[in-house]
Parts: sequence; C-alpha cells; structure tokens
Amino acid sequence: MDRTNRAQEEKNKRYRSFTELRKDIDFPLFFTKNIHSDESLSLIQQLQPDLIVVYGHRILKRPIFEIPREGAINLHHGKVPYYRGGPPCFWELYHQEKTVGVTVHYIDEGLDTGDIILQKEIPIDTCDTLESLRDKIYPLGVEMLVEAINLIKEGKVRAVPQDKSKGKTYSAPTIKQEAHLRKILKERQQLKGIS
Repeated sequence: MDRTNRAQEEKNKRYRSFTELRKDIDFPLFFTKNIHSDESLSLIQQLQPDLIVVYGHRILKRPIFEIPREGAINLHHGKVPYYRGGPPCFWELYHQEKTVGVTVHYIDEGLDTGDIILQKEIPIDTCDTLESLRDKIYPLGVEMLVEAINLIKEGKVRAVPQDKSKGKTYSAPTIKQEAHLRKILKERQQLKGIS
C-alpha cells in the first residue's frame, strides 16, 4: 500500500467509541455513572473546558452546561422546533414528511429547545427506510458538529432562538406506531415498484 492510500485510509477511519479512538490519539478519558454527581461536577470544573459537546442522549442540567466559557452544544438528529426528542427519523417518516433535519443547538434547560447554531435538511426519498435515512444524517451531523465548533472558535456564531410555542417533543414509539410505520414504508415501496 502506498503512502497516498494509507493517508486516505487513515482519513476515512471510523471509531465506535472514545476508548477505540484513544488507541490512536492520546487524550484524557473519564467514565462516570452519573454526570450530575458532585464528583463529576468537581472534575468538570477542574478541567475548565471551553466547550461541552453532547452527541447522543445525555441530558445536561444547568450546573454542568454553565461551566464552559463557550457553553454546551448538542447534535440533534431532527429539525427543531418541530421534531424535538427522538428517535431519529422515525417521526418524520411516520408523518410522511418530505425532509428530515439535523440541528446543532446550544443546550438549555429544555429538551432540544436551545438556540440553533446550524440546521440542515435532506430530502426523504420514496424508498428510504429508517436505516437508509440514518446512514445519510449521521455523517451530515458529524460534519455540522465540526462546522459549529469552528464557528464558535472563530466567534462567528449567529444563533437563532427557537419559537418554543411551535413543534413537539417526541419519545419512543409504541409497538402500534412501529407497525404503522412499517405499513407506510411498505406502501411507499410498492408505489415505487420496489419489492
């Protein structure tokens, strides 16, 4: 393998966890059972982070998200304010939307209610499934997260407050709702001639 191919392979390498990433890049890594414990709060205060980045389902309370000088941001796979909560892509497909959104926003005391830093949408194709849509939005979300961090670093963020009177916060679907989505997707694929 030549140097160019090796460099491209390294660039495209994907990590499944911070533990895995730490094998290639040395950085401090801490584990906690409760991010809001006194011990965790004390550790974060000692670290004096410039920014906290949340990617996943962790909800931060004010004592944590007020510590960093630049605040705390969250990557949300959904267009806020209309699709707060989760799971990613489910409710957009369920409501037969034409697009699915990805949002990077500041964290506040609500669930996905903070000021919007970046927001993008991608079209939902007739043949899309939960898996195919997630395959599209996850890489986009990572790119947006990097872009948002750079905007914060450069002092160029123009955050837009959400209209909290609009939208809805979703949670995990029921078995009946999951069955209904399967029916919707099957009908869409039959219309498109996909078996």
